[in-house]
Amino acid sequence: MSARCTRYHVALAAALVAVGLGCGSNPVAVATPGPILASLATPHTDDGALLVAVTGPGITTVQAAGSGNVVFWRLVSPTEVRVLVVGDLGAGPLFTVDVPDPHQSGQYASAVLEVASRVDSIRPTTAGYAVTFAGAAAAAVAAR
Repeated sequence: MSARCTRYHVALAAALVAVGLGCGSNPVAVATPGPILASLATPHTDDGALLVAVTGPGITTVQAAGSGNVVFWRLVSPTEVRVLVVGDLGAGPLFTVDVPDPHQSGQYASAVLEVASRVDSIRPTTAGYAVTFAGAAAAAVAAR
């Protein structure tokens, strides 16, 4: 009788495990690191340099979104990076930021700290400037 009881318990446990595994409503997607795209909105057509603070979790690298600009960056803290972009800047793609999950681009924010014109004149205000972020698909398009 004890052998039958043991087989019964093993069969019951196996059935419960199978039911438990099959009842998951939504499998959890594993995040894949990748880039998000930072785009510039500017009130001017002759920007030459821009300093921006980017905040968010897990930033690893920053790269120019195109070949016409030069990007310098420094990690200030685990959640903040300062990015200096130099070149003939205009509205549109500016740089990419490598992050743990590019589908979570809403976790990232920016503050434009300083802007200069192409003739090295500091703008008196950063009003009208914004750097916004878009996820993985936008970064892939900008890389082309």
